[in-house]
Amino acid sequence: MIILESVDGVPIRFPDERIEHIQEHLYLNIETVIDALEHPDFVIRGRKSSKIAVLNLGRRRWLNVIYKELPMGNDGFIITAFISSDVNLEQILWER
Repeated sequence: MIILESVDGVPIRFPDERIEHIQEHLYLNIETVIDALEHPDFVIRGRKSSKIAVLNLGRRRWLNVIYKELPMGNDGFIITAFISSDVNLEQILWER
């Protein structure tokens, strides 16, 4: 398990099972996913109180890392990641 830090300073757990799942489906270097969470271009509001760290991969390709910060603000976890060609800029919570 890797522990990362969100832009809000919250420790985010990245368990081996999630790492394997994301690598299997995205075919991305896991360092890119880590960079997206720790140094995103922006963070947008997700569903059910989740957040989405978004990193531009170039030419209309956006890496979206969905994570959740737990209510006490001292823990969180990565849910999944995916690549999209569009991002909902109306839901921005944080921007670099």
